[in-house]
Amino acid sequence: GFSIGPKDYTIRSIFAVARADGSLNVMDGETGSTLSSYTSHNSRDLYCGLHLTRTSADNIQLLSCTQGGSMRVSEGALSSGSTSPLTEKISWTVVSPVRCMRASAGMTVAAVGGEGRMLALWDVQTQKRTFLAKAPDADFLGLRPKPDVNSIAFLSPEDPRKVLVAGAGQGGAGP
Repeated sequence: GFSIGPKDYTIRSIFAVARADGSLNVMDGETGSTLSSYTSHNSRDLYCGLHLTRTSADNIQLLSCTQGGSMRVSEGALSSGSTSPLTEKISWTVVSPVRCMRASAGMTVAAVGGEGRMLALWDVQTQKRTFLAKAPDADFLGLRPKPDVNSIAFLSPEDPRKVLVAGAGQGGAGP
């Protein structure tokens, strides 16, 4: 996965890359060089969502989520010429398996969902779940379809409660 930081003509563009070995790298968008890095303790728990933002011209904040439900906020400094490590500031666990994670524009709310998991919204600062989507109604046989959240998008930067969820549970979308 990857996430692209804001482009500013006085500040270089940056992006984050998650690798299969459990490492995260923050890269310079113009040169491709590594600016900051983090190595996970569990390389089997793959990343399924990243959200990178700048807290100042020289500092970044990265929200990451793994398929096993590990949520982490890490911070780091952007250094020229040398790599600085990301430092874990906040961590918590959400219900797994997680297929996707998106963060609101201000990184105040994280939305997660997955196969067999309804959409849940989490307050990043308090690590508390603030919303859990209602299960779908039962079909004519009284069976409830298994939720399958494949994609999440925030519809409004001003209101992180407005979320669009896409899924294709039971093999497809539509009638």
